Amino acid sequence: MMPGDLSQMDLFHLQAGDPPIRDYRDCMIYPFVSLQKNRTEPIEFSTGTKNGQVYVKVQALSGFYIASIWDWDFLLGVTAHLNDAVERKLPTTNEISFSPHTVLTTMKRGTSGREYQNLAHTIRRLHATHVFTNIRDFDQPSGEEGGFNWVTSFRIPKRYSESASITEASPNGVADPSRPWRVTLQPWLYKALERRSEILAVHPGYFELTGGIERWLYRLARKAVPDEAEVPAITFPVRMLYKHSGVTGSLKKFTAKLRKIEQENPLPEYAIAVNRDPENTSATLFRKTANMPRTRRGVYGSAQAAADHRELREFKARMSNLG
Repeated sequence: MMPGDLSQMDLFHLQAGDPPIRDYRDCMIYPFVSLQKNRTEPIEFSTGTKNGQVYVKVQALSGFYIASIWDWDFLLGVTAHLNDAVERKLPTTNEISFSPHTVLTTMKRGTSGREYQNLAHTIRRLHATHVFTNIRDFDQPSGEEGGFNWVTSFRIPKRYSESASITEASPNGVADPSRPWRVTLQPWLYKALERRSEILAVHPGYFELTGGIERWLYRLARKAVPDEAEVPAITFPVRMLYKHSGVTGSLKKFTAKLRKIEQENPLPEYAIAVNRDPENTSATLFRKTANMPRTRRGVYGSAQAAADHRELREFKARMSNLG
């Protein structure tokens, strides 16, 4: 079978259900997707590590926006079903057939006609976004440069066709949610899923986060904060966070956003504390000791909000004493 050929014999069919959400460790630190919607400017990132230089470049085809952190929800939804099948020792493949209703439900989205069309746009952006990186070079043949799209290929049934060229603003026809859709998931992701140790559980409240930076901070905390430690926390220079986020705004605006997130405390499982040192501003991500269910708007009840803010003040005092 040729790569990308979605033959019926080799498809994994998603089943209706509500499996636990999983995310990819390698994708939770570096700027593989945009934290802003409607971005066309490429994302370029590089940094030195103890294992050498790391680089990431993300750009989209002309006429398309770069895939955003909200588009990533589609990959989380599909991966949840794949992981569930792997855990039940069922055969899987990265070539997937699915009901768009099933995926939208897993993504905690609505199922209106507009949501189906938005889902089609999401899949197009994931396919049109090109990634160049050496982070997973052990999945590449030795001595070769590699690049990929998050969705290698896709098939979306249409209700009718138009003669207009296919762009994000003018797709060729209207997506039909009554028939199965198909995607080929990037092997880079599928191999990580198979290795089992490269995926992490994600709190269901993640989908309620409306801001790109809030979503990125949760994923970073989930990856970086040690689960088993006397102080389950990790501190970063704000300049480092700014660089790793890949946002286009200024450092000053980014820092102000972090302080707003500190005040509002919207992250499930985790919180952030930002110091006020203008010469060396840092932010500490730490695990909360308790979480209560949030409302559909993502706002804690007043009693839980007061408890969370009290915990935040106590944590900052402990960190100050340690310093």
